[in-house]
Amino acid sequence: IKSGKSTFLNALFKGEYLKRGAGVVTSIVTRVRGGSQPKAKLLFKSLDEINRDIKEAIALLPSGNPDFDREKFDIRQNRQRKILNATLQALPPEQLITQGTRNLNTVLLHCYLNGYESLEEMLSTKSLTKEFENAQFRRHWDFVGDDSLAIFLKDIHLEIDSKNLANDTEFADCQGSDSPNPLHLVMIQDYLQLSHLIIYLVSSRTGLREADIKFLSTIRKMGILDNVLFVVNCDLSEHESLEDLKSVNAKVAEQLQLIKSDPEVFAYSALFDLFKSLKEGLPEKDLLRLAQWESQTEIAEFSDLESTRFQSDLANHLIRKRSRLLLKNQIERHGVILSGMANWISIHRELFSRDEQEAGEISENITRQQRRMDQIKTMVETTAAGAVPKVKTELNNDSNRFFDNRSGECVGNVIEFIRDYRVESKKYEESLINSGFLNTVYLVFQEFKRSLDKTMADSVYPEVVQFVFEEERKIEKYFQSILEPYEAIIDGALVDLDSVLCDFNIVNSITVDQRRADLPSMDSLKETSKLRLPPLIAFLRYSAKIKTDAFLKLGFYTFMKGVRRILKKQNPPDKGTYARALQGTVKRMKQLTEKSIIYQCKDYRENLKFKYLYKLIDIVAQKLTETLIDRFQTYGTSTAEMIEEINRHQTDKQRVASIIQQMETMAAGVDERISLLRSRIERLDK
Repeated sequence: IKSGKSTFLNALFKGEYLKRGAGVVTSIVTRVRGGSQPKAKLLFKSLDEINRDIKEAIALLPSGNPDFDREKFDIRQNRQRKILNATLQALPPEQLITQGTRNLNTVLLHCYLNGYESLEEMLSTKSLTKEFENAQFRRHWDFVGDDSLAIFLKDIHLEIDSKNLANDTEFADCQGSDSPNPLHLVMIQDYLQLSHLIIYLVSSRTGLREADIKFLSTIRKMGILDNVLFVVNCDLSEHESLEDLKSVNAKVAEQLQLIKSDPEVFAYSALFDLFKSLKEGLPEKDLLRLAQWESQTEIAEFSDLESTRFQSDLANHLIRKRSRLLLKNQIERHGVILSGMANWISIHRELFSRDEQEAGEISENITRQQRRMDQIKTMVETTAAGAVPKVKTELNNDSNRFFDNRSGECVGNVIEFIRDYRVESKKYEESLINSGFLNTVYLVFQEFKRSLDKTMADSVYPEVVQFVFEEERKIEKYFQSILEPYEAIIDGALVDLDSVLCDFNIVNSITVDQRRADLPSMDSLKETSKLRLPPLIAFLRYSAKIKTDAFLKLGFYTFMKGVRRILKKQNPPDKGTYARALQGTVKRMKQLTEKSIIYQCKDYRENLKFKYLYKLIDIVAQKLTETLIDRFQTYGTSTAEMIEEINRHQTDKQRVASIIQQMETMAAGVDERISLLRSRIERLDK
């Protein structure tokens, strides 16, 4: 938070596109792509989603109003909004401030109530999109800069006309890693699953903080720390000399060494870059700041050099990532296709040049080899199909173990946290006396939920991501073990066929190695098939909800009847009675929470298996079959049929031979271009 993320992106794109200094209450990830003209697409939550958010928040608030029906709350009802507003106004200070910050649930409710009337006409039972184009583009700032409006959004997608942003590259402006809301952290983790590169900003004013260390440790646990570039965003007004600035940079780099070996760290001022690109349109006060910074020649030159170095490195990263992900496997596959085409041309050129008897002998030998290849193809398809259920069974067992609530790492850690959670009655003595038992119970409930959310975000989700990463490697390794022996069999068959053709002076200029294509990478397969890990945010919404309705209906009110009977016997009741009543309520709350967590983890486990892992297995198996069988496409055409056509159309032989000669020349040109592309990608990989 306050590291200058929006300013950084504006400087990168050389324009004021994103609202700087937006609030931290909302959990929006603003996505940015290149376009022909400025356009902002704002996706609003549906009324059902809005009401769900509110119901989850009001479940954690006490209310003495008998007309306040939590389960049937509908923001469209004016009367219910008034009751909720009155409930919020009546809350004691303990409900509004939690651990020194404003209570997230009450803030969320205030935002919804304050913004509803302004946006009432834009809301619907379905998620609707509002667009602002050209001169209207900056109207989206009104939403992201006002928490009471931003709370109604679930996505913002910007298209900007910047020369520094390609249409096929997406940047995202995320919340800070030290946001007080664990929901924000999980949304960032969800987006990180889709990203290929992370730019992590550190403010030169604060340096690397505890929140940064924790989040970077989470990124490492997720297995994506190698994809991070670090930028120390310098506040030039804070540094009196270049030595001071370099000292901060060195300290950050030294601290990062504890998390990542040889981190790439750049240090420059994004605001300085932005002001320079907007110099003509800057207000007077910003022009004065720019002039002051430019007068600090040493610091200004250092910032410019670092900025240039970063942009050059960023461009190289984007080119390398894109080439590896999108081009490498495709080029190899096109090489295989070209190999097949070259063989087809060679064979049919010879068939056209031989007499009928020789052509028949060639065809007979090729057909014999084709029958062998058909047998191998059948073996490949059968083996791949047989491997699928076996791998699925293994991953099913892995998933069940991982999510097991007794021995599994994931649920087991959460259950341990719930069981070990302790409430110190002394801490709430003042609240029990001043605010009453009911308000205090809800306060305890809120703090418990907040602690559980944080545990889920900090510990559980990285474990889930790491588990999935390991399972993906297992899938890849298993099918690679199938690929290798079949490659040897196919190589042998192709060598035998080349030998047969050689006997007829038909020489294949492309080697067996050139006809080989590797199994595409997992990243490439997931990208092309649009396969996505089930959102971790859904995991949080289910798990952290804590079955509030069950807690309120089954546990709390039943318990309260007994509490009231106890309290009536003592006038006034002593602190010990309050403490015992509070501990009994906490015990019931923890029991229901544990039960809910176990249920919801099982639900996520099944979604993970059937919507992600099993689908990935099917995709890899299909791609394995295609990769191997592609190598046989060379010889898929029946030469016997071709010979019959030749004999029927003797007069066309010369014309067809000429066409085949042209094809051969074109194929050689394509081969040269593929070789050039392959060598360029190899250079980028180094």
